[in-house]
Order: sequence, then structure tokens, then C-alpha cells
Amino acid sequence: MKKSFAFLLLALLTFTTQAQLDCSRQLDCRIIAKSGMRLRATPSLKAKVVTSVPYDSMVVACQETFGEMTYEEMTGYWRKVEFHGKSGFMFDGFLEIIAVRNPTWNAEPDNTMVEQPKEEEKPLATTTKSSKYSLMTETYNYCGDANKIDAGLLWYGFYPPDPTKGQNYVSVKEVEVNVALSKTKVGKGLEFDVETSEADRSMFLIGLNRKLEAEGMHIKDNSEQLRYGGRKVFPGQELVLGQNEKPIKLSATGNVESSGPCPELTNYKLSLKGEKYFLPVEQNITEELVHNGQCGMPEIYWYGDFTGDGVPEIIFVSVYKEKNHFTLFISDPHQDNAIVRKEAEWVIDKCY
Repeated sequence: MKKSFAFLLLALLTFTTQAQLDCSRQLDCRIIAKSGMRLRATPSLKAKVVTSVPYDSMVVACQETFGEMTYEEMTGYWRKVEFHGKSGFMFDGFLEIIAVRNPTWNAEPDNTMVEQPKEEEKPLATTTKSSKYSLMTETYNYCGDANKIDAGLLWYGFYPPDPTKGQNYVSVKEVEVNVALSKTKVGKGLEFDVETSEADRSMFLIGLNRKLEAEGMHIKDNSEQLRYGGRKVFPGQELVLGQNEKPIKLSATGNVESSGPCPELTNYKLSLKGEKYFLPVEQNITEELVHNGQCGMPEIYWYGDFTGDGVPEIIFVSVYKEKNHFTLFISDPHQDNAIVRKEAEWVIDKCY
């Protein structure tokens, strides 16, 4: 009888736990903050603390989010969370998603009003703005608007492997950017030389409003793959980016109206395919790439993971007779239906 009662009590507790978290899809998550996390009554740092959750504990979270927040240089969202029968809200910047549960659908819509933080409320802890990335290349006779080069950012140079040292990785260094009037002009307007404090010339420069954790890291060099596989993705082709267990695939579709190295294309579309929260995701990046170059296809200038999340960042270059247009895409772990987001552009015009 006692065993039956204990089994019934366990079943009731399990049912209560599942019933408290009412959402369309549930995520099994692990707390990765060493100091643990606090479960709050509403999505606000000023809200009442329901309970404290220790480091490495498992919680169940809703896939739905309730507002964006940045805490300790980590940008994320508030999510509805359940822990040991208690439900509330938790910042997901320090949650590691372990698994996705089967979708559960409510017979009745959830009309519960969620209290949102007031605009005048400020987090009690120190926070920083969301990461702001800028893209640039070292160049001579730059005739664009030099005032748009943000000297207030921290700038990092990305350098190719040194074959004399047997390197097969891209190195990253913090650099000082120098913008000076060009000594030799090729056009009629103002022209500038954009250089760094390093003797070696970088492949590109990334500017950031915080320290880049990739500084000093060895990022895999993918130049050989681009050299032999090509930097353009023709309709019907697919390129695998990255060597991790769940690689990202860049594929193209469209109609080829004529042959040759620069064919006439119609309905050209570039898509990224991958996996997120253990679910397949496909993202069309064609509309964000606006400039496709004189052949109707942007080229892959560089790709590699410098944010450390296992998903490569991508730089495209659209080549025209009069300019080169660079576009930077950064991996975005916070969007459920997107793999990357367009973050920065850089244009080098021919000044003559």
C-alpha cells in the first residue's frame, strides 16, 4: 500500500511539474553560470526571486521568449522556466540547451498576462550594450567617408597563416588603426590610406565595442578549400562550411541562362542550412546580400568561427568594375529561425 501511495504521489508531482510550464515547445537546459541563477516571478531583474538554482542544475524552459537583455556582456532573452516544481522567468544567456522535447499544444490559448519590466527600470547589476561589429580592410587611396570609421572601437586584425612556421591557422591580434591622407592621389577628391600598427598586412579588420575573445586564438584556415572549391556558389552547388559535428551548408538555386565563368542568372538564391536546438533550420540570405556583384553572384571572401560558438562567421565580397562591396554575417545563437545575422558592410570604391 505504501509503495502504491508513493508511486501515486510521484505521478502527481510529475504531472504538476509538467502542468506548471505551459508552452508550445520545451527545452531541457543546464545552468552554466558558476554562481548559479535566480528564478524570478516576472521577466525583470527587479522581480521577486522565486528560488535560486545552483550551477550545473537541469531546468525546463519554454522556446518562447519575453524580451531581450544583455548581462555581463552576454546578450540573451527572458524565458519561462521550471525547476523542481517552481516556475518563473530566467535569463537564457547562461543556459545550455541539452535537448528539445516533443511539442505540446494547449487545447485552450494561454491568455495569462505577463508583467513586463517598466521602461524606467534598470538592471541592478552592471550591463553593457549588445555587441557592435564593424568591418574594414587595410587599403590605400580610400575615397569613402573616413568619418564613418569608428576610432572608438577595439580593432582586431586577422592574419593569414605563416607557411615558414608551418602554420595552418589564422591568427588574431589587437591593432591600432591609422587613417591618414594618401601621399599619392589617383582621383580628384580626398583619399586616405587605412593601415594598422602591425608590419604584416591583415586580410581584414574587425571592430568591436568590447574585447574579442578570439584574440590569440588559432582559427582554422579555410583558404585552401576556397582556392580549390571556388569562392562562388553556382546554382545547384553546395559548400560545407566548418568541420564540426553539425556543419553549416551554403547552397545556391536559380536558373542559368548562359554558360561561362560569369553566366547570366535569374532567380538566384543563397541559403544556409544547419541545425538549431536540435531542429533543422534553413535561412535565405539573398535579400540581405543586396549587392551580388557584376556576375550576379557574391564571392566568399573568408569564413571561420571567431565568436567561439561552433558556427562560422562569413564575409562575402561583391566584385564590380568600380568597387568591392564586403558584407559580414555573424552567427546568432538567439534567433530560433536564423543561423546568422547581417552585421556590417565595407565598400572600397575606385577613386578614378
